[in-house]
Amino acid sequence: MMKIDLEGLGLEAFMKPHQASAGNQPSAEGKLPSKPQFSNMIYLDYAATTPVDPRVIEAMVNSMETDWANVSSPHELGIVTKQKVEADLDAIAAHFNVNRDELIITSGSTESINHALKGVLHAQKKKEIITSTIEHKATINTVQALMKEGYRGKFIAPNSEGIITAEMIEAVITDETAMISLIWVNNETGDKLPVEEIAKIARARKIPFHVDATQAAPHFQFDASQFDLVSVSAHKCYGPKAIGLLYRRSFPKLPMMPLIDGSGGQLGLRAGTIPNEGIAGFAKALEIIKDNWVEERHRLAKLESYLVQRLLSFGVEVNSGNLKGHREPGVLNLYIPNVNADTLMALTPKLAIAKGSACNSDSSLPSYVLTEMNYDLKRALSSVRISVGRYTTEEEIFAAGEMLSVAIEFIQNIADGKPANWYGEYDLYNSYIASILEPDYLEDGITINAGIDAPLLVIEKEHFSLTLYGKVEKVALDDSDAIRFTALSGKAYGEPYYLSLFNDLIIALRDETISSQLALEQLLGMKMPANYLRDTLFIEKSLRNFIAQQIES
Repeated sequence: MMKIDLEGLGLEAFMKPHQASAGNQPSAEGKLPSKPQFSNMIYLDYAATTPVDPRVIEAMVNSMETDWANVSSPHELGIVTKQKVEADLDAIAAHFNVNRDELIITSGSTESINHALKGVLHAQKKKEIITSTIEHKATINTVQALMKEGYRGKFIAPNSEGIITAEMIEAVITDETAMISLIWVNNETGDKLPVEEIAKIARARKIPFHVDATQAAPHFQFDASQFDLVSVSAHKCYGPKAIGLLYRRSFPKLPMMPLIDGSGGQLGLRAGTIPNEGIAGFAKALEIIKDNWVEERHRLAKLESYLVQRLLSFGVEVNSGNLKGHREPGVLNLYIPNVNADTLMALTPKLAIAKGSACNSDSSLPSYVLTEMNYDLKRALSSVRISVGRYTTEEEIFAAGEMLSVAIEFIQNIADGKPANWYGEYDLYNSYIASILEPDYLEDGITINAGIDAPLLVIEKEHFSLTLYGKVEKVALDDSDAIRFTALSGKAYGEPYYLSLFNDLIIALRDETISSQLALEQLLGMKMPANYLRDTLFIEKSLRNFIAQQIES
């Protein structure tokens, strides 16, 4: 993987002096609109969803009060409401430089992506679709569903530098290629694919090209007409959930089959009553973005830079293949050496951050986006996504930097065999975190010098590790031989369960005579959770083998 220049953060293009547009001028009070309620959290998960802007809420409430009729109704209320809704749709279309009759209002980007891919492929004879391995699950799972129907999916992986180029896409196009679908701004790293360049290639080859612009739309205004299909979701743009859009070019007309059947419908392709108030909110959200995105892009770049500079001393690196001006500020993925993301999040409960896509954050698996970018498993598990947005302040970033610094230092000390003390908050709902708040990895008065002290035993997989230091004494029992550890210390890496298990294990090993028939459940007096049983048995086997070797030597 290429070496990343952290000092510049690749944001030079966004950090140049600039003039604010008229729409960026502050209000008379010099303040942003009232901030949505975040409780006592610092919200840094804007890539998952954004708080609804108060101005959007006001537009939606007005619509609910005055423009609530069914636009398909032939009476006066229906006709007047239809005029208002069409005006909002015209505003949405104008934002993307397209026409109202090229928009399909959906429930969000997932539906839009499904409709784009399935609708277009079902309407033609060719069977091949090109996409990438770093797409959102909405695209990957849709392509996989199409493959079960007999379509052929070509998944293009990033090159050795972690990027996908237009040349890589062009190289795999064949006469059977029916469609290309790519994400513009990656939802986990902020990296941008060269979709505008790829669009020219696709248009020259007369291949429909779909762009997932879910993470692009909140950050900058763009011309959707250069593509054939575009998916956008309102809730990423400070608008309401359950509404999005699919742009489909009208000339030359792109054949498409409907995804939802029923009465009514938009362009004969999507049945159902359209959400008046959602459209009003979506239109207002895009209007605010149009007026402020240039200024906002610079502000978010500065916030990212402040945070990264604060964490550089801990060896933090940015996970990206596009740090030379091809990242979109706002979505930042950070690798923190020897710090498992789950443990970091458990020790910073007042920070709303994520391991990756919100769709995958509950998974124990690493981010597939990072592993596809050629980062190893441990790095992926030691990475967090921090996404900033409209209501993130400098004060919050500075506070977040301090919270993260304290937690990172504590976790890295455990991993480095140094004294560690925790005095901060922690996730009360994590059943394993409490036992590592006062760690006993080190024997009193001992600090491990990894460069000098030779470890007794290293037990590790890519997602956890335990290294033991000290001495071993043989002990003769009546019916067998055993060992006893003296001056036992250790260092560890992993999510809270492993750190808790290793802490309890080190304490137990200091007080016991251990035979090769060691059983962890009996030694620790606890039943191992089923979801960790395989790894627990691996640890137990490693200890047994070590004990047997010491007895035989």
